[in-house]
Amino acid sequence: MAEAKVSSNARRRMLMNRTRANAHVLPTPERISAAEVLQSFIRRANALKEHAQRGTMLPVRQRIIEELITTERSYAAGLTSLVEDIIVPLRALVDSPGHVVESSVVSKLFANTAVEMIQQISTQLLADLTKRAAERPVPRIGDILFNMSKVLNMYT
Repeated sequence: MAEAKVSSNARRRMLMNRTRANAHVLPTPERISAAEVLQSFIRRANALKEHAQRGTMLPVRQRIIEELITTERSYAAGLTSLVEDIIVPLRALVDSPGHVVESSVVSKLFANTAVEMIQQISTQLLADLTKRAAERPVPRIGDILFNMSKVLNMYT
């Protein structure tokens, strides 16, 4: 019996030594028992679980998704403007009599159809993200980004 008590006391001291690093979270080690430490950890784990279940992390995810959509919308608008306001008119000038710009210059500047491909990819990504963002509760978008990752490798 005494041997079990010594063993229990040794375990208690060992547990107290481990928890000293977490003294800011727990009561002082001199006043607590192993059961109290365990109860404290269980309460903390339950509180974190409730916190997650209440969805307090959801607004953070929603803001991140909204920022991603806003950024992608701006990027897609810039690409559309580049294609419609600059590339298409320049290509039209190349084909006109007395052209001002050589076709090789336009090809070098805009890599033939690469800008249009990037524009299509960006527009598709924006459409997918916008559609998913309309879902409730706050959606997960990892699959969209994962599916686009193969195509997005052209940026690297």
